[in-house]
Amino acid sequence: MEMTFHRMGALIGKALDEDCITQAEFARAVGVSPKHLNQVITGKAIASAGQLEYWAYALERSWTVGLVSREVAS
Repeated sequence: MEMTFHRMGALIGKALDEDCITQAEFARAVGVSPKHLNQVITGKAIASAGQLEYWAYALERSWTVGLVSREVAS
């Protein structure tokens, strides 16, 4: 499960790049420290599912959670 949250951090980073939003701007907008946001994006920290859902909403992206077998996820 940890890997999934790390992938989500990378996707948040990609969305910021696509929308030309700096990490500092986004961190301020969603109420987290720039350091924490950067650590989530780079895979050094894990955001909660609730945080990731809110961040996706703030970036006007959809948030979908699903279950797949470990073999498929690998």
